[in-house]
Amino acid sequence: MLMWLKDRTGSSLIEVLVVVTILSFVLIAMLNASMVAIIQTKFARSQTLANRYSQQAIDWMRAKRDNYSQWDDFVNNVFGVTTGWNGGDITDGSQVIYCLPALNLTYKVDNEATCADTAYFITGTKFIRVIILTAQKTTTPGQVQVEVKTKWRDGLCASSSQPFCHQAKIVTLLSQWNLN
Repeated sequence: MLMWLKDRTGSSLIEVLVVVTILSFVLIAMLNASMVAIIQTKFARSQTLANRYSQQAIDWMRAKRDNYSQWDDFVNNVFGVTTGWNGGDITDGSQVIYCLPALNLTYKVDNEATCADTAYFITGTKFIRVIILTAQKTTTPGQVQVEVKTKWRDGLCASSSQPFCHQAKIVTLLSQWNLN
C-alpha cells in the first residue's frame, strides 16, 4: 500500500510539471500575439497619419490653384518661373520637387532624398512630406500632376541604410478648370 502512494505522488509531480510547461507555452504564445498586435496597431496608426498628411497637402494644392484667378499665375508660383504655362520655361514633363514640413512652397529641392534631413520633418512628428509637381502640357486643358509622399521610419525597417522604409502616396491631377 505504501508503494502505491509513492508512485501516485511521483506521477502527481510529473503531471504538475507537464501542466506548468504547457501553461508556459500558452502564456508565451499569448504574449507574442499581444506584441504582434501592438506593433501592427502602431503601424496602422502611422499609416493613417501619413495618409492624412498626404491628403492635407493635396487639398492645400487644390485650394492654392483655386485662389489664383489665372492658370499662368498658379503655374508660375508653383514651378518658380516667370513665363508661365504658355512661355518657354515649362515643357511637358517639367518637374519640381518640394520638401513640405509645413504647407508652403519654401523648400524647393533637386532630389526628394534631400528631404530626409531632420530639418524637413513635419513639426513634432517622425514624418517627412515630399510634393512632386509635373507639368502635363499635352492634355487639353493643361494639367499639373501632384504627387505627395509622406514617409517615415520605425522599428520595422530592415535596413538602417534606408532613411525611410514606409510611405503613403497620393497622386491627383490639377487642371485649368476655370479656363481663364
